[in-house]
Amino acid sequence: MKVGLTVCCVGAVASAAVGGIATFDSFTEGVLGWSFWDAGIHFYNPDNYTPEGSRFICERADGTLSGPYFSSPNALTLTGYVPGPNAGYSRVGSFYASVGGPSDYARVEVFYFYLTSTGNTISMEALRNGVVVGSDSFVVTTPFQAHRTLEIDGPEFDEIRIVGSGPNEAGAMFALFDNFEIRGVPAPVSALVLVLPLVGRRRR
Repeated sequence: MKVGLTVCCVGAVASAAVGGIATFDSFTEGVLGWSFWDAGIHFYNPDNYTPEGSRFICERADGTLSGPYFSSPNALTLTGYVPGPNAGYSRVGSFYASVGGPSDYARVEVFYFYLTSTGNTISMEALRNGVVVGSDSFVVTTPFQAHRTLEIDGPEFDEIRIVGSGPNEAGAMFALFDNFEIRGVPAPVSALVLVLPLVGRRRR
């Protein structure tokens, strides 16, 4: 009997896209630190545009926010928080988020209050190797608490920056963030190869 090997390509495998939707609802209200992970998304480099700086804050907000754009009970902010269900709109300058690989979609719900920042701009920027490749933004014009969605769909990027700019408060915003989504790009399809024994009879 003769035994050999044969290579058989039996299918293809594609890695699932990384990323998810961070709702911040698994955390306890309070300080999250200078960086943290939620739903496969890394949040880092918080800046509230003050010399003291700020860490990330989980703010319970179910006594203040409601509706389809808010995932109860928590939201994300910087600087400080109000203990309990009633939320404060704390000072935010900028922060970054990434899934650690190439991505092509991002979205976040922004709940904001004007304070002295009417006329400032709140932006979501998609960066690739430090260069902005896409953005979405709006100007704060209302003197009341309000909501806007920021979304980027299409250009491939490796990190997202949420950033405030404008003539007031050094460009800072007073805002809460929820349902922060980043969708990673699937890895290339690769063949699944099996090596099988080939068994046959030896001819006499």
